[in-house]
Order: sequence, then C-alpha cells, then structure tokens
Amino acid sequence: MDLLDQQTADRIAHAMGAAGLDVEQLAARTGLDAAVLTARLAAASPFTVAELVLVTVVLDCDSTQLLTRSGSADV
Repeated sequence: MDLLDQQTADRIAHAMGAAGLDVEQLAARTGLDAAVLTARLAAASPFTVAELVLVTVVLDCDSTQLLTRSGSADV
C-alpha cells in the first residue's frame, strides 16, 4: 500500500457514499468481486486501470476526481 493507493481508495469510498452505494452494490454494478473491491478499498492492493474505468462509469465521475487532489475527497 502506498499513499496514492490509500488516497484513491478514500476518494472512491467518498464517491460511493455520495452515490448511496455500498460495496456489495458497487460490486454488482461493476461486475467486480466484492472481496476484491473490499481489498482495494482497504488499499491492500491497488485498483487496476480496468477496475477504475468500471468504477468511474458506475459512479458517473471522471477518473481525475479519483486520482488527483482536485477530487471531492481530498485527503
């Protein structure tokens, strides 16, 4: 885990909350395994580019919101 992984996970969790989605719901909508998504959100391992694309589509946000300080969940 590194700082970028943790910040990205935090921003995704924030976007999930704003969208009213929990892990199970996001997993179902993205097709990702809930256990994998849980590990990613805990920053145990980094999100892949493909996973980030799926997440941004479901959460209806731009990837820059999840990867940069301009995102809504600055940490």
